Amino acid sequence: MNLDLIRHEAISAWRFLTLLCLGLLLFGVLMSALFPSMQASMAEMLRMVPSFLQPLVRSRAGLDTFEGFAGMAFSHPVLLALFAAWAIARGAQAIAGEIEAGTLGWMLSYPLDRVAFVLSKALVLLVGAALLAVSLIAGLLGAAEALDIAHAGLRPYLLAGVETFMLYGAIGALTLCISAMVSEKGKAVMAGTGILLGSFLLNYVAELWAPAKAVSFLSLFAYYDPKGVLGGAPLALSHLLVLGGVTVVAIAGAALAFRRRDLSI
Repeated sequence: MNLDLIRHEAISAWRFLTLLCLGLLLFGVLMSALFPSMQASMAEMLRMVPSFLQPLVRSRAGLDTFEGFAGMAFSHPVLLALFAAWAIARGAQAIAGEIEAGTLGWMLSYPLDRVAFVLSKALVLLVGAALLAVSLIAGLLGAAEALDIAHAGLRPYLLAGVETFMLYGAIGALTLCISAMVSEKGKAVMAGTGILLGSFLLNYVAELWAPAKAVSFLSLFAYYDPKGVLGGAPLALSHLLVLGGVTVVAIAGAALAFRRRDLSI
């Protein structure tokens, strides 16, 4: 890795990353603030439900505990959009974006190994994804403490945050790998978005349509279960191995592709 390049990447990305972190922080605060009113509304609705069905309705709604409600936040479209914006944008910008902007030539004019170049870009991408996860957790738990909402403590949220970081780190790494093979940022963005939406839709369809379960392992979201982790289930080692493996292989693929690539810059 190259410290000067890492510093350059951090400087160029900090405004965008700060906006995303603030967005996730505020999203977490808003979700926590909504919990008491949503729980009160559910209590009103339960009065119309037979008593023997009430436990089932509570568990399905996810409002019985703050962790059940927070699990919805970790799977919310707003979270998906904010994390994806960072992972895909930075992955696409890493190489294809630099080629398109005409800045790759002067970067590589310095004594900089191409593998170190890719690893430096990947490090900034992954650190950013980790900071996004921390921002979400800070918003959720900070507001919960301020509003005196009972919760299970920091540990389950950290575990859910780790899984979230691993998921979007893998998506960012795959986008980076594609970015190393193309010369237009838009193509890398479309490919990364396709991977994200394809994984999301495959996992969703597999939950509703039994035949799709046979190929659900191809979805990155099949290895993402923050609601279960927040509910007390252990963090599945297999999930971490798959997502971590995809990330490592994708970054290695990006480094290999970029090292062998003949560039006219």
